[in-house]
This record gives sequence, C-alpha cells and structure tokens, in this order.
Amino acid sequence: MICTSEVVNPCVKLVFMLRLRRHLCVLATRLFRSRRDLLLENRDLLLENLALHQQLAVLKKNQRVPRLAPQDKLFWVAIGSSGQDGNGL
Repeated sequence: MICTSEVVNPCVKLVFMLRLRRHLCVLATRLFRSRRDLLLENRDLLLENLALHQQLAVLKKNQRVPRLAPQDKLFWVAIGSSGQDGNGL
C-alpha cells in the first residue's frame, strides 16, 4: 500500500510536524550555544595574550627588579574586572 499525504491521518501529520519543529528548535539552540562558546573562548584567549604581552613589556624594562608603573597597575585592574564571574583571568 502506498502512503500519500491524502491517506495520512491529519493527527499523524500534526504529531510529525510538532516533532520536527521540536528537533529544529533543539538544533538551532545547540548551534547558537556552540557559536557563543567559541566567541567566549576567543575572547578569553585574546585577554590572555594581552596579559602576556603586558608582562613581557614590564620585564623588558631596564630595571633589575621589575616595577609596575601606574598604567601597568591600571591595566591589571581592568583585566581583573573583565572576567565573566568577576574573577578575571
């Protein structure tokens, strides 16, 4: 017996459409979350690289003991307050 759309019960069609819609919503949510996670990971990586460059700049100064200038301290305050949960890097 060949199953065509005219033969299928309307309730079966409705159930199929609702299930399809649910699966598409789940797929869209997963894609959105994975994209958001990639962006957050990228942001954290950029902040880490920026912090490492700042540390290297301080170490390259011609002093025997590296001292933090006021702008260096301000940089670390800004980096520390930019974390997702307030803990910084």
